[in-house]
Amino acid sequence: MWTQKQPDTYVIFIVDKDYPGGGLPLYEYEVLPKGHEVRMDFGLHFVVVNGEWQEKDELGRLMADMHESNPMKMHYPVLARRCLDLKTDDK
Repeated sequence: MWTQKQPDTYVIFIVDKDYPGGGLPLYEYEVLPKGHEVRMDFGLHFVVVNGEWQEKDELGRLMADMHESNPMKMHYPVLARRCLDLKTDDK
């Protein structure tokens, strides 16, 4: 057993569709021991981001940028610059 609190760890999956089907922008899952209903706080979080989410909020704009192939149409300059660099780099 741990004697001190460990830092929380997040595993984030960005998926292309709303696989859980709830119409939400993201889903967070807990880790439960198999065969038990006992909740244990391991500080481990699994987050599934719905890639279809393209509402007028920060996450929606980010997902729209992930689908956009034209850097000039992207909302976030840092992504647009990197995309442009990758598309124009001769290496």
